[in-house]
Amino acid sequence: MNIFYRLSRIGKGREETSEKPKFPELQTRYYAADFSQVFQKVKELENEEVMGRMIKVDEARGEVLAETALEKDQFDVVLTVIPLESNVTVLDVVSSIRTKKGDGGKNFLIIDRILKIMDKSLPQNKV
Repeated sequence: MNIFYRLSRIGKGREETSEKPKFPELQTRYYAADFSQVFQKVKELENEEVMGRMIKVDEARGEVLAETALEKDQFDVVLTVIPLESNVTVLDVVSSIRTKKGDGGKNFLIIDRILKIMDKSLPQNKV
């Protein structure tokens, strides 16, 4: 993440993964694993330093709402797990800062850390 990206985040309080992101780190993830395996790994993120507290876990909808902190800022993070086909599961992440209009690139850092942990735990499927 460069200085120009950080400057572009002035006034932007939200970042998310997508199919065609500006940065490859924010690419939607496709894992070669079934829904239950991916959702279990998402729930285990609560034990990681990057994630604070799980506020709501809704396995039926495939969503986890969590809160975390980075420096003095508070963030809400939504992780969405979607079963795509047999043994292929999608993970999307949205991170939003709570108290400011701009995040200075911190949402990017949170998402990047989450995805790195998930990528180490599960094999990716190149769709």
